[in-house]
Amino acid sequence: MNKNVRFGFSVYVSSYEQQKPFLQQIESEDVYIFTSLHIMEEAEDKASYKQSIIDMLNELKAFGFNIIADISQRTLELFGCKTMVELKNTLDIDVIRVDYGFTQEQIQEAMEEIDIAVNASTLKPDMMAALSKAGKKPLAIHNYYPRQETGLECSFFQGKNQQLRLCGYDIAMFIAGDNARRGPIFDGLPTLEHQRNIAPYVSFIEAANQYSMDLVLLGDLNMDMTQVQWIMDYIHHGIISVPIHLESQYTKLYDKEYTIREDSGAYVFRFLESREYSTNSGMKIEQDNCIKREQGALTIDNHLYKRYSGEMQLVYKALEADHRVNVIGQLDDAYIRLVGMIQRGDRLRLVRRK
Repeated sequence: MNKNVRFGFSVYVSSYEQQKPFLQQIESEDVYIFTSLHIMEEAEDKASYKQSIIDMLNELKAFGFNIIADISQRTLELFGCKTMVELKNTLDIDVIRVDYGFTQEQIQEAMEEIDIAVNASTLKPDMMAALSKAGKKPLAIHNYYPRQETGLECSFFQGKNQQLRLCGYDIAMFIAGDNARRGPIFDGLPTLEHQRNIAPYVSFIEAANQYSMDLVLLGDLNMDMTQVQWIMDYIHHGIISVPIHLESQYTKLYDKEYTIREDSGAYVFRFLESREYSTNSGMKIEQDNCIKREQGALTIDNHLYKRYSGEMQLVYKALEADHRVNVIGQLDDAYIRLVGMIQRGDRLRLVRRK
């Protein structure tokens, strides 16, 4: 489990008013906003674009968000600033992500005074090493990819991250939304291609639990608020919410927390706390629904399993039916990939499907 992961949202000048009602629902403590300040086509003229940026940033700071701003030389020109440090102080930006047009020397000089983020997806090894020794600890943010089939594949992504880790970088990536996607293509804004059309919460857990990201950013305009809450539960409490359909006699298991045993075996995750339902508590688990155990099935051992009766397991490799094992629930199809992201020692909460 990555206990230090943070979460954030992308905000765009042209869609800010549309996004504001969603952002106002977010508890903004230690939450990041990523925005680009050099998409000049988002405004009719430079003057209105400049004022829109100022108004947006002032309001976002008032809400309590931390601001990461993607800039280019055009941004400096727009605000009449000579350096990145001057721009940062003028607009009260927390982190500046440098896009095209800046030399290595300019970036290194700025890093002596302010927090800088670089492009993780395109950073060359020699520059990666040089920047890691300059000033404050750098942040590397991967790109997002609006067009289908252009997102990164896992081996390249993980190889680049390994290089960045060796140089001491924190790393961030984007995930796609499930509600309002950003135009003009509307195909999602993920870093990884395989995450383009999966639930944002699943993408987040993969980013945090499997890829050990320091920061995960929603690339699109918004996402389902229930999934936002699940993400915040992971960040603040270390809980992985597992959306599941439970059989009617087991709905009392909703909203309870369980720990995956460290010695879970080759096919199932064992629930440490499930022995409270065992024969030790005097309960008799009758034989019922002893069907094939698909991936994502939740099971409980019935009384025919003797002293193991009452133990619960989450199946991560499909198993045949066993007359001693009742199937009592099944993960929702939209979240089935979570099974491959859960790790021994993780804490889970069974939740109702949204």
